[in-house]
Amino acid sequence: MNKFSFKYYKKMLKKAISCGFTISSFENFDKKKKKTIILRHDIDYSLKGILEFAKIENDLGVTSTYFFRVHSSKYNPFSQDCYYILNYLKNLNHEIGLHFDSSYFSEIFKLDPISVFNKEKIILETIIDKKIKSVSEHYDIYCNIFNIQKLDSQINIKKLKIQNYAYDKKFVIDMKYISDSNGNWREGDILENLNFKRLQVLTHPELWFDKVQFIDYLTHQKDD
Repeated sequence: MNKFSFKYYKKMLKKAISCGFTISSFENFDKKKKKTIILRHDIDYSLKGILEFAKIENDLGVTSTYFFRVHSSKYNPFSQDCYYILNYLKNLNHEIGLHFDSSYFSEIFKLDPISVFNKEKIILETIIDKKIKSVSEHYDIYCNIFNIQKLDSQINIKKLKIQNYAYDKKFVIDMKYISDSNGNWREGDILENLNFKRLQVLTHPELWFDKVQFIDYLTHQKDD
């Protein structure tokens, strides 16, 4: 089975549930639960796969956190397509969080990173008409090229005054952190990590396809 298919994603979640795991978003995380998985989705460059992921999760009775950017050159949170998706997620009780770009954006324009972060947060809160409780930082190849450090290495992250920071010690050290970044589960996928009691699982929905969507994706790539 293709390990980046929606069918496989559903298989992993169903197996985790059958093993007694509680699966949730950051905002619904209950530290009293002995076996827990926090589901996190970083929306980096594309809106593809989001609706499919959200429906699978809803069908299984679990929630997750979807982190959106406001500086992406590939999608616009004010666009009709994105606005529809944001409302779809809200209606299914999934959490919408901020995938902030403060580090590189403030470096490029010589701005205060906290000020940039606060503006990003206000923008997304305005769009979804709800307070942002959880955030994750977008850190890509350009940050590596220009040696731009993550925000938590520049400031005390508590200054951001948010409830959940995805890279907080309690989410990446006190629990097992796994990711599908660049289409590679470097430390194994969910099924290979069920021996841990607590997991934070990061996925990027744009990497996941069924056969029809994959063909559609390749067609659009040629058009571009």
